[in-house]
Amino acid sequence: MIDTFEQMDATALAALIRAKLVTADELLDTALDAMSAKNPGLNAVVVTFQDHARAAIARGLPDGPFKGVAFPVEGPRRHARRHADAQWIGAVS
Repeated sequence: MIDTFEQMDATALAALIRAKLVTADELLDTALDAMSAKNPGLNAVVVTFQDHARAAIARGLPDGPFKGVAFPVEGPRRHARRHADAQWIGAVS
């Protein structure tokens, strides 16, 4: 797990990936670990698309300022699925 993950914003996490200090897979694992640790008390995340996220990483993520940064998406499941299919990655609620 990235030790300072919870203190970093998405811009800083994206910079780590661009600098090749971490991979998108490592960042996804860290985000999922943090979610698993905190979600039982919050009950905020009801579904994740980690298989879609890993497949998107394996295919190659599209370029963008937050390439490889995992993030939650709030909304109905059908809406979240559309984002997952668009190769967005993250823990989806």
